[in-house]
Amino acid sequence: MKEFLAGKAPDTVETLDEKGREEEFIMLRLRLSRGIGKAEYKEKFKADFDKKYGKKTKKYVKGGFAVDTPDRFYLTEKGIFVSNTVITDLI
Repeated sequence: MKEFLAGKAPDTVETLDEKGREEEFIMLRLRLSRGIGKAEYKEKFKADFDKKYGKKTKKYVKGGFAVDTPDRFYLTEKGIFVSNTVITDLI
């Protein structure tokens, strides 16, 4: 901790593969109120979010935990309280 506070860089840096970057993207975005922008997801990962995750996201929308629009997938206030479960299920 002392080295970190003194501004010294860590000895190792974690490098994520494509799957790891996608999982981190989903995890971090679902912790924000705006959620996952589907166009941004497609641009970054060259995949359609709805095709890849649509079956899983429907149950959270149906339960009132999430909202799925043509542009975004995001958690409701109710969903934020179970965000770790939703994120784990998706990734």
